[in-house]
Order: sequence, then structure tokens, then C-alpha cells
Amino acid sequence: AAATAGVTTSSCKEDESTETTDATANTNTNTNNKSPFKKWSLVQPIMSSSMLGFGNGSLERDTNELSLLITYLKHHHHCQNVVIVGHSTGCQNIVHLLKYGESEEVIRHIKGVVLQAPVSDREASSATTLDENDTDGDGNSDGDDSVQQYIRHARKLQERGQQEEMMPRDAFWAPITAYRYLSLHERCGDDDYFSSDYTEDEMVQRLKHVGQCGIFFDLVALVVFSKEDEYVPSSVDKD
Repeated sequence: AAATAGVTTSSCKEDESTETTDATANTNTNTNNKSPFKKWSLVQPIMSSSMLGFGNGSLERDTNELSLLITYLKHHHHCQNVVIVGHSTGCQNIVHLLKYGESEEVIRHIKGVVLQAPVSDREASSATTLDENDTDGDGNSDGDDSVQQYIRHARKLQERGQQEEMMPRDAFWAPITAYRYLSLHERCGDDDYFSSDYTEDEMVQRLKHVGQCGIFFDLVALVVFSKEDEYVPSSVDKD
């Protein structure tokens, strides 16, 4: 689901000049010395925003924690290269990290990224409320109006400097602050990277740094779409 499974996983390739740690040995069960995965370890971070924590968090906080993780792996586990796999909100984490990572050194260590199911929470929310409120099947619903109502409420809290206040219980399925609600549901919000209604220029402004990482840091990116993803608007050509 959009914004529900934002856990980001990282793979770390160790310095071949160092001994394999116990943790690495446990994850590398393949005894074939020629295997390309021999020196790779799987790391699945549990961040402050994991599970229901995303509702009171931000991409900025996630980026800070992922930067600390990469730095830790480098200095304490002799990590050379990192590949990050993100699902749903984890895709936003990746895009944000590549632009706002703690330092260029951190970003240089990221050699590959996989974005699995990068979707727009803004569009997914509108589609979901439409389906839930279209009781007669005519395609009409006031569900989007309720989202706009909560956006207005969140904006008022933000204008009063209360962006960390929680939204009403029925605004979202999980506890969520005014800031994160706007980040997910407002056009050009901090989490709004993958919406299909962006112009080409807007999309370039949001994502061009990913390509620049490929040019300057040899980053390889893989984007994986799910053809039957129910959170992608029907207007999007999945083929």
C-alpha cells in the first residue's frame, strides 16, 4: 500500500581485504568462492518511521538515519558499496537520500538503487476514497472533497506553527501529523515524487538529481512497476 510499506533495505559489499564478520557469515551461506554475492550482506534497517512511525516522521528524518547507517557500515564493517532497495514509501526515501544525503561521501557509496512500486500517495488516496464512496458505481464521489477538507485543516495547523499536531482520527488510517499529511497529499509535497499529473519540466525538477548521480557517481537505478498495482490510477498506461 502507498505509504504503508516504506521499509528500505540495504545491501553492503565488504572490503575483500578484511575478514568476514560473523553477521556476514550468517547471511552468506553460498560456499562457492566465485559467487558474485559472496561478499554481500543484507541489512534491513528498522527506522523511526518504520511500521506506523511514518505518520509522525519525514523523509528528512529518514535520510538522516540512512546516512548514519551507511557511515556506520563504512567505518565499522569496512563497507565499500551499498545498494538500496525501497518499496512504496521506500522509493521516496531513495530519491530524497540521493539529493539530501548527509555528505557527498555517503552518496558516493551508493552504487545501485531499486525502486519497487513507486506510486503517488496523493493520487492513490484520491482513487481509494473514490472507490469507497462510489456506492452506485457511477464513478462519482465526494471522497476527494474530504481529502481537500483535511488538507485545509492541515494547512491551518501549519500556518499556526502546529505542523507536528496530529490530524483527526478519521483523516487517515494511521496516526499522522499535519506536516506528513500535507507531505503525502498536497501537490508538490515533500513525498510527492511520482504523480502522473506532473508536467515534464516538473518531473525533471523532482528527479533529475537521480540521473546526475548516475553521471557523476556511476549510480545504477532500476525501477520496477507492478502491472496490477491498485494504487496506480487507471489513467496511467502500465504497459
